[in-house]
Amino acid sequence: MTGTAGGGKPGSGRRLVVMAAAVGAGWLIVHLPGLGHFTHSSAYLYGATTLLAIGLFGSTAGISLPSLKSHAGIVVSAVTVGVVLKAALITAVMYWAYPQPLFLVVGIAIAQIDPLSVAALRDSSRLSEEARSILAAWSSFDDPVTTLLSLYATALAVDMMGETGTFSIMSVGSFLFSLLLNAVVAIVAAGAWWVLTRRAGLRFITDERLPSKPNILATVLLVVIMGLAAWQLLFLGLAAAGLFFRPWLGPWLDRATNGAFLLASGGLGMLLLNGVDLTKGLLLGVTGFAAQVVVALILTVRLPSKADRAYLAVSQQNGITAIILALVLEQSLPGVAAVVAPAIVVINLLHLASTPLVGRVIDRRKRFRPVPPWSFPLPEAARPTAPEPDQSDVPASADNKAS
Repeated sequence: MTGTAGGGKPGSGRRLVVMAAAVGAGWLIVHLPGLGHFTHSSAYLYGATTLLAIGLFGSTAGISLPSLKSHAGIVVSAVTVGVVLKAALITAVMYWAYPQPLFLVVGIAIAQIDPLSVAALRDSSRLSEEARSILAAWSSFDDPVTTLLSLYATALAVDMMGETGTFSIMSVGSFLFSLLLNAVVAIVAAGAWWVLTRRAGLRFITDERLPSKPNILATVLLVVIMGLAAWQLLFLGLAAAGLFFRPWLGPWLDRATNGAFLLASGGLGMLLLNGVDLTKGLLLGVTGFAAQVVVALILTVRLPSKADRAYLAVSQQNGITAIILALVLEQSLPGVAAVVAPAIVVINLLHLASTPLVGRVIDRRKRFRPVPPWSFPLPEAARPTAPEPDQSDVPASADNKAS
């Protein structure tokens, strides 16, 4: 879809250009006669949540489970404490600068790391294999957590404004009920997958393909689960299902995810009918990137490589999830898209600029690192040799004594 970054995958620079082009196309389309109010329709909302479901499943279905198991501690901290801390830092700054209910939400919408961008740069990244696995799992699982936080923060913001909206009926009780429904989705998916893999003679967690007919059935069930998740906003259950419910889809999942990215970018452009708020978007983007630096340095304090810690600190990127959250939340909080859209661009530009800068700093430190003198090889003539034994100290042999 975009330029290659190793392995034929899209690079962040050209991906950003493609996103900007799609946003521009959406902006032009919405100016056509009769389409100005399309973004306020229920079809638009369901379309946005469907795109979000595709993106979330695509991110978690690509996680390497052995890597996830090896770094479970950091990943769990990142998608729980880390996501909440990032969202809190961004929200605190934005609400301090602009004390309006809208700014309780926009920070959460950009708090996650885009897993598609992370996957695109995997082969060209200078991260160690350990750090790559951590970042891949981190970026995949912070999406559903951020989505839940965004939806319920929107409910709080709508309630503060005394208005009604798509998420205004949410409460603590509905939040707990939503968690229960998410668990049901994951359990039902697990039961179906267990039956399919057992009949095929495969393990529950497997990289092997299902036979043709069970694979078709699994694919149909996956479409049903994704549709249910999009309809009832059960994204956490869908993300959990993506860990094990993995029918073989060939290149179609990547194509669907990339297509969702383009459609979501076009949809974001359709929301910008009244323009963007550059000042607030700039502050949001800089704050979101800075929050990642702070949180990553805290969470990775036990990583042995300082280079890995530095690269993880500047790994914040935004893409499909932030875009689609802006689409979903715009109906309840008009103005979200006008702030989030420029913030996404700012964050991605900061990532593109800071990553090579970090690399140059690391290379310079390696180049000028003091080398202990004993590590230099000495020339042959300068190498110390063992002293010749003093013949006067050698005891006389029996022959010498005889003479």
